[in-house]
Amino acid sequence: KEGATLKKGDLLVEIDPREASLMLAELEAGLEAVRAEKAALMLNREQADQRTKSQFDMARSMLDEVQARSNGAQSDLQLARADFKRIDALYKDKVIAEQRWETERNRLNKAQREDERAQAAVEAARAALATAQSARIELQVLDERLRMMAAQEARLVAQRERQALDISDRAVKSPV
Repeated sequence: KEGATLKKGDLLVEIDPREASLMLAELEAGLEAVRAEKAALMLNREQADQRTKSQFDMARSMLDEVQARSNGAQSDLQLARADFKRIDALYKDKVIAEQRWETERNRLNKAQREDERAQAAVEAARAALATAQSARIELQVLDERLRMMAAQEARLVAQRERQALDISDRAVKSPV
């Protein structure tokens, strides 16, 4: 009122802040939703990391195991080939019986089949390892989503601060 005594900081005029306050509350709610979604994504990422890491480690171990078996099968095959070569030469010279020759030939065939199975197991283990490794790409997708959520959070924080400034500007206070 005219002639009233004022002190520095006393309210002179206030523009209706209701709409601005509602917008601020809306931004706060949006910010909380983004933070909750970001926290859920971080938990999903941690869970995916543990799951895919254990799958990858298991596939790597399986590959190591089947490669060791394959190396053993290859060694057995080489030995069977060398033995059969000697037995075959003796059989052609009629030094050993046909039954012994057939036994060594069967041993060689068995060693060849074992080697083929071992090679197939190695290929299957490599495919499983590649699958487990590709599953780790899920982490990159989650990391990108987390970056998007961080950007959205920063945008909402800036909007909230701007809205809070707008509300504070609606109250004109006495400078003296």
